[in-house]
Amino acid sequence: ASANRSSRDVERMTARHAGVLLSPVQSPQASANLGRLIEELGFDSVWVADEGLNTRDVFVTMTAIAMSTSRLRIGTGLVNPYTRHPALTASAIASIDELSDGRAFLVYGTGGTMSLGPLGIARDRPVVRVREALEVCRRLLRGGAVTFDGWTIELRNARLSHTRAAIEMWFAGRSPLVLGVAGEL
Repeated sequence: ASANRSSRDVERMTARHAGVLLSPVQSPQASANLGRLIEELGFDSVWVADEGLNTRDVFVTMTAIAMSTSRLRIGTGLVNPYTRHPALTASAIASIDELSDGRAFLVYGTGGTMSLGPLGIARDRPVVRVREALEVCRRLLRGGAVTFDGWTIELRNARLSHTRAAIEMWFAGRSPLVLGVAGEL
């Protein structure tokens, strides 16, 4: 009986419960084609990496995928608070969410050497930056005016005209400090 139960559990674990991490080294059109294939294969989501100058723009790529699919959830394979202001990130993800009829999600992280190094950006205060970035994004996506005076981010009466409060946000990291903040948030 336990062998039968295990095989049934395996059968239930289909591709629709899994996602694909896509590094957009190819054109947005090629990524859109991959997005269609990922959807046709039954996967649930595609996570588009933001590796700075090493890849195509994450939000352009996500837009291309959103326009070529109908049910695939589309998210960042993480963005960081150094190369993109969190208010602009919130606006971009809200725009893609609107375009895709609510299929967008946002994953934040502290950024790595592939995206920060070529731009000469020091990775200072990573835990503070990502905590503040998530707070700013959450508040903007909930709607209304946002004033924020943090250690690394400031906003004055900022507002999004296009938003949906239920956009899913995740936090990725490896260090114990970052993981602690992720658990807290």
